[in-house]
Amino acid sequence: MPSSLHLTGKQLFNRLRKNLSLLPPSPTPHLLCSNDPPTDAEESLIQAAILLAENKLQKQDAPISPADKNVKRERELIVRFIASHKVVLSAIRHIPIEVLREIFLFCIQSGKFSISLRLSSVSRRWRDVALSTPELWSQVPKLHVNNATKSKKYISGLKTWLERSGNASLSLFVFAPFKEYKSHPILDIIAEHSERWQHLIIESTCVTIHGLNSVRNRLPRLQTLQLDIWSYSPGISMDAFEFAPRLIDIEIQCLHPPQLRLPWKQIRRYRERCFNGPGAPLSCLSFATNLVHLDLKASHQFPTRVQSHVRLDSLISLRLEAYNQPFAFASILHGFTFPALQELYISSHASNLLIDLMMLISQSSCKLLTLRLDGSFSPGDIRPLLSHVPELKTLQIVDFASQDLEALVYKPGSLPSISRLANLIIRTTPSGSLNTDLLNEVAHSRCYTRSAKNLHPIDPLHSFRIVFPTYRVCREQQAMLEGWNSAVRDTKIDTLVSKWHDCLISSFPQVYYDSLDRDALTNIPASSISKDIQDTFLEMDQFNVRNVNYIYRTGLHIVINELSKMEHLLHLKHGEKGKIIQRRAKELITKWTPQFLADLPKRKWFIRGKYSLVYISEDDGIRKSRDALDIIFGMEDDLHNVELFWPNI
Repeated sequence: MPSSLHLTGKQLFNRLRKNLSLLPPSPTPHLLCSNDPPTDAEESLIQAAILLAENKLQKQDAPISPADKNVKRERELIVRFIASHKVVLSAIRHIPIEVLREIFLFCIQSGKFSISLRLSSVSRRWRDVALSTPELWSQVPKLHVNNATKSKKYISGLKTWLERSGNASLSLFVFAPFKEYKSHPILDIIAEHSERWQHLIIESTCVTIHGLNSVRNRLPRLQTLQLDIWSYSPGISMDAFEFAPRLIDIEIQCLHPPQLRLPWKQIRRYRERCFNGPGAPLSCLSFATNLVHLDLKASHQFPTRVQSHVRLDSLISLRLEAYNQPFAFASILHGFTFPALQELYISSHASNLLIDLMMLISQSSCKLLTLRLDGSFSPGDIRPLLSHVPELKTLQIVDFASQDLEALVYKPGSLPSISRLANLIIRTTPSGSLNTDLLNEVAHSRCYTRSAKNLHPIDPLHSFRIVFPTYRVCREQQAMLEGWNSAVRDTKIDTLVSKWHDCLISSFPQVYYDSLDRDALTNIPASSISKDIQDTFLEMDQFNVRNVNYIYRTGLHIVINELSKMEHLLHLKHGEKGKIIQRRAKELITKWTPQFLADLPKRKWFIRGKYSLVYISEDDGIRKSRDALDIIFGMEDDLHNVELFWPNI
């Protein structure tokens, strides 16, 4: 006999009728095994039945003797009866089908293909909605092309999925790395639906891609194409995608076979990552007259230049990365002009990069707004380049040398370089060095307050960020920029605060992890709350904070603030003692807050994320907001690591 924990609503009702003569029959037994909404009349009957069951339950509130199993069982069944009928009254049953369909479509945006199957397995009503929504099946699960997927069961499942998708546009991912399949049941089946392809990814070889040649001239909906080509054989035609009237977004990975035919004239976005060859021939790019975004990363210099100068009037964004090779994309920088270019990203350690870059900007006569440079530059190299980009709004550069950084300082009577600059990001490397006095001078002269705006003939620098390779370096540089190290210091207090910091870090290494990872740190062994930790908190509680610089220098305030927010993890690792530590950390922060707020006007640089320092102007709104203490303790990063550490990630 099944346990009551696993009974359906109808089975539960039948058992209850045998045991509880005072309960009425379920007024809606048909709703106990479905997800249909009750009518108004049925709702009234269900509420009456629930009320009767609850009254019965209240009469049994007296303590139950362990020996009285029948009474215990009866109470359990009543509780189940109430729960199963309350479910029938759930508001989710009343959601209109049209709204439910929109919710389903929103769910599949997560990219998890199992969502469609799960939604169709909840109830008969949900299944009907799912099966009548072709768009719910438009994202086909990853298609592994191998011998195992030739089975009748797999092919039958794929056919069923495609049937459910109706006439919806399809997103497909064909996965067969290093495999060469001239034919395969999966390829044959999806080729039959090529008129519905909208987004296509193929990770395989030229032979497998050639196996789809039957779709040539049958791709009316295809918009995006990604080909990850692991190997190719000369002589194999690859023209399946040459005629696709709506194809505008293409990405090529690994290899670009010379026989690959693409509709270059209509492409608007082209991205290429080729590590074993030169990539697309420049003659092909010269036909891409409607190209808006071009992104190339290669391990080899393009071998030849275009025969005549090529002008791409629509190109707005250009991104070039030399992969492990010191070449400067001379073929592109010399052979093309981009009059509409606004965003330029270049990563190369070629010695002549800046000369080629200035030639490109000069020949194109473009008004560059964004420039990101990653390379090896000698002091003084960048300064001449800045005179070529007077309209620049965003500049990201690596290890900005002092001789070049000086050009950004505003001094009354003379305009600095790129006077319209709004965003400056300096990314440092372990071997780089920074002139903190000069950085403060740039920040003070360019990140001026709103009240002084009319007094400056240049645009204000809205964002000034410095990115460091490690969190430790970030904190050390913050101390330098804020002048904490140069202040008069008491060696005894310095030693004492450092001891507290080191004691906490050795006992709670979790504080150096990102907040999103804390709950997952179950592999860190639990250490006992030693007497040293208790003594440390006692000493800190008795410490009279007169100069917060002692705390800032070590980062003690950040450690304690992190501990004050780690209630779950501390309790998990250390039990009740962990909760006490969390409470004491919170009390310390509360005690020190007045000193932090009093010091707030002096603060100019705050930590953003784990790796960045950001300058904050005197009248920035956050200084008077409820988040003002974030300037002291640090803020969550508003940029992804890809943006911070490009191109090293």
